[in-house]
Amino acid sequence: MSSGKFLRGVIFDLDGTLADTLPLCVVALRAALFPIAGRTLSDEEIMAAFGQSEERTIRALAPNGFEDCLKEFLKHYESMHDAYAVPFEGIAALLDELRSARVPVAVVTGKGSRSAALSLKVLGLGNTLR
Repeated sequence: MSSGKFLRGVIFDLDGTLADTLPLCVVALRAALFPIAGRTLSDEEIMAAFGQSEERTIRALAPNGFEDCLKEFLKHYESMHDAYAVPFEGIAALLDELRSARVPVAVVTGKGSRSAALSLKVLGLGNTLR
């Protein structure tokens, strides 16, 4: 990339573009919801409630235990992140190249702000973005 003069900016989606964090979300939600639901929720049950932020998914599946469940979700999400989600090959180099060319980069996501910030930090991408 010789210069960023032709690019005014690039917007990436976090999930499925920078890294595959959906399996991590499912595993962390299942672990956080188990004590409240009293049973292990299937992937299908979790995915049926998924589609917005994790906060909305938790509200749908555990409305009476929302605060405790959200706290547990974030704990599991962070502790299991390395085992489930890494940046896709070439993403870090691409972001470095865009930064070197002074191309503004942004990230959009349907994730909650806390899990998105955790992902960017753990993936080592937070300092690459402006």
